[in-house]
Amino acid sequence: MRASEDGDEVAVQLLLTRDDIEPDPESLYSPTPLTVAAENGHEAVVRLLLDQHDVNPDAKDDRGQTPLWYVARKGHESVRFLLEQNGVDPNGTDDQVNGRTPLMVASWNGHEKVVQVLLGKNNANPNIPDKRGEAPLWCAAWLGHAAVVKLLLKRDGINADPKNE
Repeated sequence: MRASEDGDEVAVQLLLTRDDIEPDPESLYSPTPLTVAAENGHEAVVRLLLDQHDVNPDAKDDRGQTPLWYVARKGHESVRFLLEQNGVDPNGTDDQVNGRTPLMVASWNGHEKVVQVLLGKNNANPNIPDKRGEAPLWCAAWLGHAAVVKLLLKRDGINADPKNE
């Protein structure tokens, strides 16, 4: 966990050669090594971990947040690599917190490049609201992220007038 969090590629690689190291420990109260590597933008470590056959690329932590969710929130462009993995849901929400998708948190934080990558996935839904009824377009507009608003408005099927409840 610590080596993944720090992005220590050599240490992670050495640890993964051991049979007594669990690369994807199940814990209800802490994130996985993949999650902390993704959150901190350590793409090389993310790749090493995903090369392990027993690492879940869409594992949720105790807050319902996935590695993709963290990457999108932080604005790391390694979002591309995670989206290439089988089983990664671009529409998954942090259901234990606010019900926000990766697209929502990227839009909220004005991460234009990440929004563009997420919108490039055909099944990424730009209209999924959070628990307050706010959609990615609403958040980007409200927070003044004009470049993100432009990207969202170009998307086919975008609901440009969602009703905030």
